[in-house]
Amino acid sequence: MVTVMDPSGAVMPGAQLKISPPPDPPLKNPKTNNEGKFLVCLVPGGYDLYVSHPQFKPWSERLEISDMASHSVEVYLQLAETTQFIDMGGPSFPVQPATPHTETAGPSSPVQPLNPTYKDFPSATITVAVTDRTGASVPYAQIGGVPLLETERKLETARILETDEHGKISLKVIPLSFDLDVTSPGFDRWKNRIKIQNGESQTVDVILEALPQPKP
Repeated sequence: MVTVMDPSGAVMPGAQLKISPPPDPPLKNPKTNNEGKFLVCLVPGGYDLYVSHPQFKPWSERLEISDMASHSVEVYLQLAETTQFIDMGGPSFPVQPATPHTETAGPSSPVQPLNPTYKDFPSATITVAVTDRTGASVPYAQIGGVPLLETERKLETARILETDEHGKISLKVIPLSFDLDVTSPGFDRWKNRIKIQNGESQTVDVILEALPQPKP
């Protein structure tokens, strides 16, 4: 049983794991559950365990499984360094204009709120393609920090996204500058400042560097 927590001891759902050599059958995109736990059956032997999350530093440890008894591993992830900045060139949003009236007009009625669709708001498209140093795609890499343009017109950055099985994802975003974070277990965390303009389509090629094998 693997339990993943933050420095305060709070459990972390959705953290990704990698076990090398992989168990039989291999695991597809293993992640902790809502209680921050992950259960896997391993035969006795030596394994490298990697854990990652876009907001935290990558973690790795060498495990020695000597028997078929139950084993518990507690993983404490450390917060990654963050950059605070203010974007002075953020997008402008539609505003309801005032309703003109004349002396002969009746009492002015309250201004009705504008109810535009998300298509009325500034937007851009970003495609993220994640590979390793050999050029092989990294499926299900996790991505954080993206200012998504949702249909409810919310600026949402807390949601963690994942690339598809080919290591790619395309997103409609609010045009501004933001820090893009990309992680996958077994790789170092990738971070870069992205600036995208209204109406622009931008592709970001992310090359992840493999972590060294953990020492016994």
